[in-house]
Amino acid sequence: MNKTGPKGIILIVDDTPANLHLLTEILKEADYRVRPAPSGPLAIRSAQSDPPDLILLDINMPEMNGFEVCRRLKADDRLKSIPILFISALTDTDDKVRAFHAGGLDYITKPFQAEEVLARVDTHVRVRRYQVELQQRNELLEKTLDNLHAAQDRLVQSEKMASLGVLTAGIAHEINNPINFIKTGAKALERDMRDVRKLLDIYDQCGLSCTDATAQNRLRAIKSEIDYHELSSEMPTLVKNIIMGVTRAEEIVKGLRIYAQPEKQLKVPARLDELIETTLVLLKNRYKDGVVINREYAELPAIPAQPGRLMQVFSNVIGNAIDAVATNREDRTPAIDIHTGTQQADGVQYAVAHIRDNGPGISEAIKSKIFDPFFTTKDIGKGIGLGLSISYGIVRDHDGRIHVGDCDGRGAVVSILLPMNQEGV
Repeated sequence: MNKTGPKGIILIVDDTPANLHLLTEILKEADYRVRPAPSGPLAIRSAQSDPPDLILLDINMPEMNGFEVCRRLKADDRLKSIPILFISALTDTDDKVRAFHAGGLDYITKPFQAEEVLARVDTHVRVRRYQVELQQRNELLEKTLDNLHAAQDRLVQSEKMASLGVLTAGIAHEINNPINFIKTGAKALERDMRDVRKLLDIYDQCGLSCTDATAQNRLRAIKSEIDYHELSSEMPTLVKNIIMGVTRAEEIVKGLRIYAQPEKQLKVPARLDELIETTLVLLKNRYKDGVVINREYAELPAIPAQPGRLMQVFSNVIGNAIDAVATNREDRTPAIDIHTGTQQADGVQYAVAHIRDNGPGISEAIKSKIFDPFFTTKDIGKGIGLGLSISYGIVRDHDGRIHVGDCDGRGAVVSILLPMNQEGV
Protein backbone atom coordinates (compact mmCIF):
# COMPACT_ATOMS: atom_id res chain seq x y z
CA MET A 1 0.00 0.00 0.00
CA ASN A 2 1.02 3.57 -0.56
CA LYS A 3 2.18 5.00 2.78
CA THR A 4 1.69 8.57 1.60
CA GLY A 5 -2.12 8.16 1.42
CA PRO A 6 -4.71 7.02 -1.11
CA LYS A 7 -4.37 7.96 -4.77
CA GLY A 8 -7.93 9.23 -4.75
CA ILE A 9 -11.48 8.66 -3.54
CA ILE A 10 -13.69 6.59 -5.85
CA LEU A 11 -17.48 6.35 -5.47
CA ILE A 12 -18.81 3.09 -7.00
CA VAL A 13 -22.54 2.96 -7.76
CA ASP A 14 -24.00 -0.47 -8.66
CA ASP A 15 -27.03 -2.37 -7.44
CA THR A 16 -25.21 -5.74 -7.81
CA PRO A 17 -23.21 -6.61 -4.65
CA ALA A 18 -20.79 -8.83 -6.60
CA ASN A 19 -19.87 -5.99 -8.90
CA LEU A 20 -19.40 -3.63 -5.97
CA HIS A 21 -17.14 -6.14 -4.24
CA LEU A 22 -15.06 -6.85 -7.37
CA LEU A 23 -14.50 -3.18 -8.25
CA THR A 24 -13.76 -2.34 -4.62
CA GLU A 25 -11.05 -4.99 -4.41
CA ILE A 26 -9.47 -3.94 -7.73
CA LEU A 27 -9.29 -0.28 -6.72
CA LYS A 28 -8.18 -0.86 -3.13
CA GLU A 29 -5.26 -2.94 -4.39
CA ALA A 30 -4.27 0.09 -6.47
CA ASP A 31 -4.23 2.36 -3.37
CA TYR A 32 -7.60 4.01 -3.96
CA ARG A 33 -10.05 4.72 -1.17
CA VAL A 34 -13.43 3.29 -2.20
CA ARG A 35 -16.97 4.19 -1.16
CA PRO A 36 -19.62 1.73 -2.50
CA ALA A 37 -23.26 2.79 -3.02
CA PRO A 38 -25.95 0.20 -3.98
CA SER A 39 -28.43 2.76 -5.40
CA GLY A 40 -28.66 6.11 -7.16
CA PRO A 41 -30.22 8.12 -4.30
CA LEU A 42 -27.60 6.83 -1.83
CA ALA A 43 -24.84 7.70 -4.28
CA ILE A 44 -26.13 11.27 -4.65
CA ARG A 45 -26.28 11.79 -0.88
CA SER A 46 -22.80 10.31 -0.48
CA ALA A 47 -21.37 12.62 -3.16
CA GLN A 48 -23.05 15.68 -1.64
CA SER A 49 -21.75 14.80 1.81
CA ASP A 50 -18.15 14.21 0.70
CA PRO A 51 -17.40 14.81 -3.01
CA PRO A 52 -15.20 12.01 -4.46
CA ASP A 53 -12.45 12.34 -7.06
CA LEU A 54 -14.23 10.05 -9.54
CA ILE A 55 -17.53 8.15 -9.84
CA LEU A 56 -18.05 4.69 -11.41
CA LEU A 57 -21.76 4.57 -12.27
CA ASP A 58 -23.86 1.62 -13.37
CA ILE A 59 -26.63 2.33 -15.90
CA ASN A 60 -29.31 -0.28 -15.24
CA MET A 61 -30.46 0.14 -11.63
CA PRO A 62 -33.92 0.04 -10.04
CA GLU A 63 -35.48 3.18 -8.53
CA MET A 64 -33.13 5.52 -10.44
CA ASN A 65 -31.02 4.58 -13.46
CA GLY A 66 -27.49 5.82 -14.10
CA PHE A 67 -28.53 8.45 -16.65
CA GLU A 68 -30.81 10.18 -14.11
CA VAL A 69 -28.15 9.94 -11.38
CA CYS A 70 -25.64 11.54 -13.75
CA ARG A 71 -28.08 14.31 -14.68
CA ARG A 72 -28.69 15.21 -11.02
CA LEU A 73 -24.97 15.18 -10.20
CA LYS A 74 -24.20 17.47 -13.14
CA ALA A 75 -26.94 19.86 -12.01
CA ASP A 76 -25.12 20.39 -8.70
CA ASP A 77 -22.49 23.15 -8.96
CA ARG A 78 -20.32 21.44 -6.32
CA LEU A 79 -20.37 18.07 -8.12
CA LYS A 80 -20.67 18.85 -11.82
CA SER A 81 -16.91 18.80 -12.46
CA ILE A 82 -16.41 15.30 -10.97
CA PRO A 83 -15.59 12.81 -13.77
CA ILE A 84 -18.18 10.05 -14.21
CA LEU A 85 -17.36 6.72 -15.88
CA PHE A 86 -20.38 4.59 -16.82
CA ILE A 87 -20.23 0.83 -16.26
CA SER A 88 -22.70 -1.51 -17.93
CA ALA A 89 -23.13 -4.79 -19.80
CA LEU A 90 -24.95 -2.83 -22.51
CA THR A 91 -22.90 -2.66 -25.70
CA ASP A 92 -25.38 -0.86 -27.93
CA THR A 93 -23.88 2.28 -29.48
CA ASP A 94 -26.99 4.35 -28.67
CA ASP A 95 -26.56 3.57 -24.96
CA LYS A 96 -22.94 4.72 -25.06
CA VAL A 97 -23.86 7.92 -26.90
CA ARG A 98 -26.65 8.57 -24.39
CA ALA A 99 -24.15 8.08 -21.57
CA PHE A 100 -21.82 10.69 -23.06
CA HIS A 101 -24.71 13.10 -23.63
CA ALA A 102 -25.72 12.70 -19.99
CA GLY A 103 -22.27 13.95 -18.93
CA GLY A 104 -20.15 10.82 -18.72
CA LEU A 105 -16.50 11.05 -19.66
CA ASP A 106 -15.84 7.36 -20.36
CA TYR A 107 -17.49 3.94 -20.56
CA ILE A 108 -16.39 0.59 -19.11
CA THR A 109 -18.10 -2.56 -20.35
CA LYS A 110 -18.93 -5.55 -18.17
CA PRO A 111 -17.46 -8.08 -17.52
CA PHE A 112 -14.63 -6.00 -16.03
CA GLN A 113 -10.98 -6.35 -16.91
CA ALA A 114 -8.88 -5.15 -13.98
CA GLU A 115 -6.18 -3.66 -16.22
CA GLU A 116 -8.72 -1.68 -18.24
CA VAL A 117 -10.54 -0.44 -15.14
CA LEU A 118 -7.31 0.75 -13.51
CA ALA A 119 -6.00 2.30 -16.72
CA ARG A 120 -9.16 4.35 -17.25
CA VAL A 121 -9.56 5.28 -13.59
CA ASP A 122 -5.88 6.27 -13.25
CA THR A 123 -6.10 8.44 -16.37
CA HIS A 124 -9.23 10.30 -15.33
CA VAL A 125 -8.11 10.76 -11.71
CA ARG A 126 -4.84 12.30 -12.93
CA VAL A 127 -6.71 14.54 -15.36
CA ARG A 128 -9.10 15.54 -12.58
CA ARG A 129 -6.20 16.32 -10.26
CA TYR A 130 -4.54 18.44 -12.96
CA GLN A 131 -7.83 20.28 -13.55
CA VAL A 132 -8.21 21.02 -9.84
CA GLU A 133 -4.61 22.24 -9.60
CA LEU A 134 -5.07 24.36 -12.72
CA GLN A 135 -8.26 25.87 -11.32
CA GLN A 136 -6.52 26.63 -8.02
CA ARG A 137 -3.61 28.24 -9.83
CA ASN A 138 -5.99 30.25 -12.00
CA GLU A 139 -7.81 31.45 -8.89
CA LEU A 140 -4.49 32.35 -7.30
CA LEU A 141 -3.44 34.13 -10.48
CA GLU A 142 -6.72 36.05 -10.62
CA LYS A 143 -6.29 37.04 -6.98
CA THR A 144 -2.71 38.10 -7.67
CA LEU A 145 -3.84 40.16 -10.68
CA ASP A 146 -6.56 41.78 -8.58
CA ASN A 147 -3.96 42.64 -5.96
CA LEU A 148 -1.63 44.04 -8.64
CA HIS A 149 -4.43 46.16 -10.08
CA ALA A 150 -5.31 47.39 -6.61
CA ALA A 151 -1.64 48.17 -5.95
CA GLN A 152 -1.38 49.96 -9.29
CA ASP A 153 -4.47 52.03 -8.48
CA ARG A 154 -2.92 52.92 -5.12
CA LEU A 155 0.34 53.91 -6.81
CA VAL A 156 -1.54 56.04 -9.35
CA GLN A 157 -3.43 57.73 -6.54
CA SER A 158 -0.20 58.12 -4.56
CA GLU A 159 1.50 59.77 -7.54
CA LYS A 160 -1.50 62.02 -8.05
CA MET A 161 -1.45 62.98 -4.38
CA ALA A 162 2.28 63.65 -4.64
CA SER A 163 1.64 65.86 -7.67
CA LEU A 164 -1.16 67.64 -5.85
CA GLY A 165 1.17 68.11 -2.89
CA VAL A 166 3.70 69.85 -5.15
CA LEU A 167 0.91 71.96 -6.63
CA THR A 168 -0.73 72.86 -3.31
CA ALA A 169 1.52 75.80 -2.46
CA GLY A 170 1.22 77.18 -5.96
CA ILE A 171 -2.51 76.71 -6.03
CA ALA A 172 -2.92 78.47 -2.70
CA HIS A 173 -0.84 81.37 -4.02
CA GLU A 174 -2.69 81.47 -7.32
CA ILE A 175 -6.09 81.46 -5.65
CA ASN A 176 -4.97 84.09 -3.15
CA ASN A 177 -4.01 86.54 -5.92
CA PRO A 178 -7.44 86.66 -7.60
CA ILE A 179 -9.09 86.84 -4.19
CA ASN A 180 -6.95 89.88 -3.41
CA PHE A 181 -7.97 91.34 -6.77
CA ILE A 182 -11.59 90.91 -5.81
CA LYS A 183 -11.17 92.20 -2.27
CA THR A 184 -9.11 95.28 -3.19
CA GLY A 185 -11.24 96.10 -6.19
CA ALA A 186 -14.46 95.71 -4.26
CA LYS A 187 -13.27 98.03 -1.45
CA ALA A 188 -12.11 100.68 -3.90
CA LEU A 189 -15.35 100.41 -5.79
CA GLU A 190 -17.29 100.78 -2.58
CA ARG A 191 -15.36 103.98 -1.72
CA ASP A 192 -15.80 105.41 -5.18
CA MET A 193 -19.48 104.59 -5.17
CA ARG A 194 -19.90 106.64 -1.97
CA ASP A 195 -18.34 109.62 -3.73
CA VAL A 196 -20.56 109.10 -6.75
CA ARG A 197 -23.53 108.94 -4.41
CA LYS A 198 -22.67 112.42 -3.13
CA LEU A 199 -22.63 113.72 -6.66
CA LEU A 200 -25.88 112.04 -7.50
CA ASP A 201 -27.54 113.44 -4.37
CA ILE A 202 -26.73 116.96 -5.51
CA TYR A 203 -28.03 116.22 -8.97
CA ASP A 204 -31.23 115.01 -7.34
CA GLN A 205 -31.55 118.28 -5.44
CA CYS A 206 -30.84 120.43 -8.45
CA GLY A 207 -32.77 118.61 -11.11
CA LEU A 208 -32.10 118.97 -14.81
CA SER A 209 -33.12 122.65 -14.88
CA CYS A 210 -31.12 123.69 -11.85
CA THR A 211 -29.92 127.32 -12.13
CA ASP A 212 -28.92 127.72 -8.50
CA ALA A 213 -25.45 129.23 -8.59
CA THR A 214 -24.69 127.98 -5.08
CA ALA A 215 -25.57 124.42 -6.07
CA GLN A 216 -23.57 124.68 -9.27
CA ASN A 217 -20.53 125.90 -7.32
CA ARG A 218 -20.93 123.08 -4.83
CA LEU A 219 -21.19 120.59 -7.69
CA ARG A 220 -17.96 121.83 -9.23
CA ALA A 221 -16.22 121.70 -5.85
CA ILE A 222 -17.22 118.07 -5.24
CA LYS A 223 -16.15 117.08 -8.78
CA SER A 224 -12.76 118.58 -8.04
CA GLU A 225 -12.63 117.01 -4.58
CA ILE A 226 -13.27 113.48 -5.77
CA ASP A 227 -11.39 113.92 -9.07
CA TYR A 228 -14.51 113.13 -11.03
CA HIS A 229 -12.85 112.49 -14.39
CA GLU A 230 -10.31 110.02 -12.95
CA LEU A 231 -13.09 108.38 -10.99
CA SER A 232 -15.11 107.88 -14.15
CA SER A 233 -12.21 106.07 -15.85
CA GLU A 234 -11.14 104.16 -12.75
CA MET A 235 -14.49 102.50 -12.05
CA PRO A 236 -14.57 100.36 -15.24
CA THR A 237 -10.99 99.26 -14.53
CA LEU A 238 -11.89 98.18 -11.03
CA VAL A 239 -14.87 96.23 -12.28
CA LYS A 240 -12.67 94.64 -14.94
CA ASN A 241 -10.13 93.60 -12.28
CA ILE A 242 -12.88 91.99 -10.23
CA ILE A 243 -14.09 90.02 -13.24
CA MET A 244 -10.51 88.98 -14.07
CA GLY A 245 -9.96 87.78 -10.52
CA VAL A 246 -13.15 85.77 -10.47
CA THR A 247 -12.37 84.27 -13.88
CA ARG A 248 -8.90 83.28 -12.73
CA ALA A 249 -10.30 81.59 -9.62
CA GLU A 250 -12.83 79.76 -11.79
CA GLU A 251 -10.06 78.48 -14.09
CA ILE A 252 -8.08 77.13 -11.14
CA VAL A 253 -11.10 75.44 -9.59
CA LYS A 254 -12.09 73.99 -12.97
CA GLY A 255 -8.60 72.58 -13.43
CA LEU A 256 -8.60 70.96 -10.02
CA ARG A 257 -12.04 69.48 -10.62
CA ILE A 258 -11.00 67.89 -13.93
CA TYR A 259 -7.67 66.71 -12.51
CA ALA A 260 -9.36 65.03 -9.56
CA GLN A 261 -11.90 63.10 -11.63
CA PRO A 262 -12.13 59.30 -10.98
CA GLU A 263 -9.54 57.13 -12.73
CA LYS A 264 -12.13 54.98 -14.52
CA GLN A 265 -14.14 57.85 -15.99
CA LEU A 266 -15.72 57.40 -19.42
CA LYS A 267 -14.09 58.92 -22.48
CA VAL A 268 -15.64 62.16 -23.66
CA PRO A 269 -14.75 64.59 -26.46
CA ALA A 270 -11.89 66.83 -25.32
CA ARG A 271 -9.57 69.35 -26.97
CA LEU A 272 -5.83 68.97 -26.46
CA ASP A 273 -5.18 72.71 -26.29
CA GLU A 274 -7.82 73.17 -23.57
CA LEU A 275 -6.42 70.31 -21.49
CA ILE A 276 -2.90 71.71 -21.80
CA GLU A 277 -4.00 75.24 -20.93
CA THR A 278 -5.94 74.03 -17.90
CA THR A 279 -2.86 72.09 -16.78
CA LEU A 280 -0.71 75.21 -17.20
CA VAL A 281 -3.12 77.10 -14.93
CA LEU A 282 -2.44 74.58 -12.18
CA LEU A 283 1.33 74.67 -12.78
CA LYS A 284 1.64 78.45 -13.16
CA ASN A 285 3.23 79.03 -9.78
CA ARG A 286 6.06 76.68 -10.76
CA TYR A 287 6.98 78.35 -14.04
CA LYS A 288 5.86 81.98 -13.78
CA ASP A 289 9.18 83.24 -12.38
CA GLY A 290 11.48 83.12 -15.40
CA VAL A 291 10.25 80.19 -17.55
CA VAL A 292 8.97 81.19 -20.97
CA ILE A 293 6.09 79.06 -22.28
CA ASN A 294 5.74 79.20 -26.06
CA ARG A 295 2.48 77.81 -27.42
CA GLU A 296 1.54 76.87 -30.96
CA TYR A 297 -1.77 75.06 -31.19
CA ALA A 298 -3.10 73.60 -34.42
CA GLU A 299 -6.82 73.63 -35.18
CA LEU A 300 -7.72 70.11 -34.05
CA PRO A 301 -11.11 68.52 -33.47
CA ALA A 302 -11.97 67.11 -30.06
CA ILE A 303 -10.66 63.61 -29.44
CA PRO A 304 -12.09 60.81 -27.25
CA ALA A 305 -10.33 61.15 -23.90
CA GLN A 306 -10.48 60.88 -20.14
CA PRO A 307 -9.71 64.53 -19.36
CA GLY A 308 -8.55 64.09 -15.77
CA ARG A 309 -6.13 61.30 -16.64
CA LEU A 310 -4.67 63.16 -19.65
CA MET A 311 -4.21 66.24 -17.48
CA GLN A 312 -2.16 64.04 -15.17
CA VAL A 313 0.02 63.11 -18.15
CA PHE A 314 0.52 66.75 -19.17
CA SER A 315 1.15 67.73 -15.54
CA ASN A 316 3.87 65.08 -15.22
CA VAL A 317 5.54 65.90 -18.55
CA ILE A 318 5.39 69.70 -18.26
CA GLY A 319 6.39 69.47 -14.59
CA ASN A 320 9.49 67.49 -15.58
CA ALA A 321 10.29 70.07 -18.25
CA ILE A 322 10.04 72.87 -15.67
CA ASP A 323 12.44 70.98 -13.38
CA ALA A 324 14.82 70.41 -16.30
CA VAL A 325 15.06 74.07 -17.40
CA ALA A 326 15.56 75.16 -13.78
CA THR A 327 19.15 73.85 -14.11
CA ASN A 328 19.95 76.10 -17.11
CA ARG A 329 22.96 78.36 -17.07
CA GLU A 330 22.37 82.09 -16.72
CA ASP A 331 23.04 82.64 -20.44
CA ARG A 332 20.15 80.37 -21.48
CA THR A 333 16.63 81.59 -20.73
CA PRO A 334 14.52 78.69 -19.48
CA ALA A 335 11.91 77.93 -22.15
CA ILE A 336 9.33 75.29 -22.94
CA ASP A 337 7.76 74.99 -26.37
CA ILE A 338 4.36 73.31 -26.66
CA HIS A 339 2.76 72.68 -30.00
CA THR A 340 0.07 70.39 -31.29
CA GLY A 341 -0.68 68.87 -34.66
CA THR A 342 -1.48 65.60 -36.40
CA GLN A 343 0.63 62.62 -37.34
CA GLN A 344 0.03 59.45 -39.33
CA ALA A 345 1.53 56.19 -38.03
CA ASP A 346 0.76 52.60 -38.99
CA GLY A 347 -2.40 53.68 -40.76
CA VAL A 348 -3.74 55.55 -37.69
CA GLN A 349 -4.36 59.29 -37.56
CA TYR A 350 -3.09 60.73 -34.30
CA ALA A 351 -3.45 64.09 -32.57
CA VAL A 352 0.02 64.84 -31.23
CA ALA A 353 1.36 67.18 -28.56
CA HIS A 354 5.10 67.93 -28.55
CA ILE A 355 6.52 69.36 -25.31
CA ARG A 356 10.10 70.54 -25.78
CA ASP A 357 12.40 72.11 -23.20
CA ASN A 358 15.82 73.70 -23.54
CA GLY A 359 17.25 72.00 -20.46
CA PRO A 360 20.32 69.72 -20.29
CA GLY A 361 18.71 66.93 -22.35
CA ILE A 362 18.45 63.19 -21.72
CA SER A 363 21.26 60.67 -22.09
CA GLU A 364 20.73 57.35 -23.90
CA ALA A 365 21.24 55.46 -20.63
CA ILE A 366 18.45 57.40 -18.93
CA LYS A 367 16.19 57.31 -21.99
CA SER A 368 16.06 53.51 -21.91
CA LYS A 369 14.79 53.55 -18.31
CA ILE A 370 12.67 56.66 -18.28
CA PHE A 371 9.31 54.85 -18.27
CA ASP A 372 10.39 52.26 -15.67
CA PRO A 373 8.46 52.41 -12.39
CA PHE A 374 10.37 54.09 -9.54
CA PHE A 375 13.16 55.31 -11.83
CA THR A 376 14.05 58.92 -11.08
CA THR A 377 17.00 61.26 -11.44
CA LYS A 378 15.58 63.76 -8.95
CA ASP A 379 16.86 64.31 -5.44
CA ILE A 380 15.33 62.34 -2.59
CA GLY A 381 11.99 63.82 -1.60
CA LYS A 382 11.37 65.47 -4.98
CA GLY A 383 9.91 62.49 -6.79
CA ILE A 384 9.30 58.76 -6.47
CA GLY A 385 9.79 57.86 -10.13
CA LEU A 386 6.20 57.00 -10.99
CA GLY A 387 5.14 60.05 -13.02
CA LEU A 388 6.24 58.95 -16.48
CA SER A 389 5.51 55.29 -15.77
CA ILE A 390 1.92 56.18 -14.91
CA SER A 391 1.75 58.56 -17.86
CA TYR A 392 2.85 55.75 -20.15
CA GLY A 393 0.04 53.55 -18.84
CA ILE A 394 -2.57 56.32 -19.22
CA VAL A 395 -1.54 57.02 -22.83
CA ARG A 396 -1.55 53.28 -23.56
CA ASP A 397 -5.08 53.06 -22.12
CA HIS A 398 -6.03 55.67 -24.72
CA ASP A 399 -4.49 53.43 -27.46
CA GLY A 400 -1.85 56.10 -27.88
CA ARG A 401 1.93 56.40 -27.82
CA ILE A 402 4.44 58.45 -25.86
CA HIS A 403 8.04 59.00 -26.94
CA VAL A 404 10.98 60.80 -25.36
CA GLY A 405 13.80 62.22 -27.45
CA ASP A 406 16.94 64.30 -26.99
CA CYS A 407 17.52 67.52 -28.93
CA ASP A 408 21.28 67.14 -29.48
CA GLY A 409 22.15 68.44 -26.02
CA ARG A 410 19.79 71.39 -26.33
CA GLY A 411 16.99 69.91 -24.29
CA ALA A 412 14.48 67.11 -24.58
CA VAL A 413 11.15 66.60 -26.28
CA VAL A 414 8.23 64.42 -25.20
CA SER A 415 5.71 63.51 -27.91
CA ILE A 416 2.25 62.30 -26.90
CA LEU A 417 0.20 60.71 -29.68
CA LEU A 418 -3.50 60.05 -29.18
CA PRO A 419 -5.76 58.46 -31.81
CA MET A 420 -8.32 60.89 -33.18
CA ASN A 421 -10.91 58.12 -33.38
CA GLN A 422 -11.19 55.25 -30.91
CA GLU A 423 -13.52 52.29 -31.05
CA GLY A 424 -16.18 52.00 -28.38
CA VAL A 425 -16.34 55.75 -27.74
